[in-house]
Amino acid sequence: SIGDRCHLNEVRIDHSVLLPDVTVNGPVSITDSLVGRHAEIVRRADDDRQRLMVGDHSMIEIG
Repeated sequence: SIGDRCHLNEVRIDHSVLLPDVTVNGPVSITDSLVGRHAEIVRRADDDRQRLMVGDHSMIEIG
C-alpha cells in the first residue's frame, strides 16, 4: 500500500506499507516494511555504510 503524495524513484516495493508523504530514491528494494509519514529513504551509490535515525521501540533488520 502506498500513501498519498509519495515520491518514488527506482524502487521495488513488496508486502509493505508506505504512509503519506514518503520519499524514496533508489535503486532500492523495500520488503515486509512499514515506512512512516514524511520519511525519506535515499541510497547513496558511493557509500555502502548505513546512516539511521531510529525512533523509540523500532526494529531494523539490515541484510
